[in-house]
Amino acid sequence: MPRPDAFAPPSPADAPSRGADPYRLLFERSPLPMWVCDPETLRFLAVNDAAVRHYGYSRDEFLGMTVKDIRPPEDVPKLLEAIVRVGPALGSQGVWRHRRRDGTLIDADVTTTGIEFDGRPALLVVVHDVTERRQMLERLTESEQQLRAIFETEPECVKLLDRQGRLLNMNPAGLTMIEAGSMDEVVGRDVLSIVAPEHRSAFAALTQQVFDGKSGTLEFEIVGLKGTRRWLETHAVPLPGADGRISALLGVTRDITIRKRAEGALARSRAQLRRLTARLEAVREEERTRIAREIHDQLGQALTALKMDLAWLRKKPPRRAAAVTRKLREMDAVIDGTIEETHRLASELRPRILDDLGLPAATRWLAEEFQRRSTLRCDVQVTSEEPRLGIAQATAVFRILQEALTNVVRHARASAVEIRCFVVGDVLELFVRDDGRGITPAEADDQRSLGLLGIRERALTWSGEVLVRGEPGRGTTLRLIMPIAR
Repeated sequence: MPRPDAFAPPSPADAPSRGADPYRLLFERSPLPMWVCDPETLRFLAVNDAAVRHYGYSRDEFLGMTVKDIRPPEDVPKLLEAIVRVGPALGSQGVWRHRRRDGTLIDADVTTTGIEFDGRPALLVVVHDVTERRQMLERLTESEQQLRAIFETEPECVKLLDRQGRLLNMNPAGLTMIEAGSMDEVVGRDVLSIVAPEHRSAFAALTQQVFDGKSGTLEFEIVGLKGTRRWLETHAVPLPGADGRISALLGVTRDITIRKRAEGALARSRAQLRRLTARLEAVREEERTRIAREIHDQLGQALTALKMDLAWLRKKPPRRAAAVTRKLREMDAVIDGTIEETHRLASELRPRILDDLGLPAATRWLAEEFQRRSTLRCDVQVTSEEPRLGIAQATAVFRILQEALTNVVRHARASAVEIRCFVVGDVLELFVRDDGRGITPAEADDQRSLGLLGIRERALTWSGEVLVRGEPGRGTTLRLIMPIAR
């Protein structure tokens, strides 16, 4: 125990270099507020410089006060009860509210020990201001409560997994998704056990990716504890621990079952629509073929017979030979024009060359007709070998080329067109490139552009893809990529 006069006010002669009492130096130079008080009257008997600075009272003011004077009035009864229980042994008295000279309150962690001061019992008090620490703890507690409230009320599933994919924590929304009654029912469980078998490898890969330090997103299906299947979409990120290393996977998961069902229904509807479109196109092509055959066989033959009759009449001149002969020549010219127009209509309805000689020959014929009727230069390069296309698929490619050339005439303001058609492996590629104004991205994606929409739909019917790219002032390129159907 310190000497009885250890905390007596210092004199100028008590300098450290002259052997000043180490207990008094410790008291005076402590960075923590310290004082000595009478356990009965609670009067201050000595205070250190730190107490003077921290509380704002002068030393003389302190020595004229009691410990009750630095307590809020409502805390004094509790102080008096506590003083009775304070013994001479060193011990913590807990955290108390102290009032400084300017009226502000601080939270003080108080430690006391019994000493002798001027030959009588006294209490040595050491104070640690924990106001900021308690405020930080309160803010931390409030923040934790807010986070817990968010965790508990978040409508999406929030979960924590360890490196082995075991469930560490999950909010109520997540427990509902997996059909668990409580967290105790599933804590520590391997989440892969409720992931549908066909998605387990992808889920395990996502877990490994997160613990490698990368976030990720995954759509997968689960089978709940009661057997209900659900589609979920999860976004997973690494959660660092106190040491900075990844301690868990944090995942936020939403139920997308309704969306996936809608997507499936939409995909089935589109597939049905494409099958219907393909069937209608086939029926239309069949009708075109029939009409073209009728025009060629019936009307064409009738016009040819009529032309033969006119030739016979020319050999039998009547009295007015000159006038009749002139009229016969005019009728013959009309019949020739009608026969030519009949052939043209029949070819447009269904070019016989496509059926007879195949797609490459039909492509060259179409390019020649296009150049003759539009005055645009047309450069054609086609595969030398006949692609192994069925008649329906070859017709689809031919109609796509036909529509692409029509678009060039209507919209491109071009002077030349290049056509390239070739086969790479089991894929047919068709390029149509012009030197016109160049289509804009907005025009290429415009759903009101029925020509491009029809081209894309024809391609999709055969699992093909159409890419359209334009360069301002340098033209437009349409590229068809279509797998050859077996």
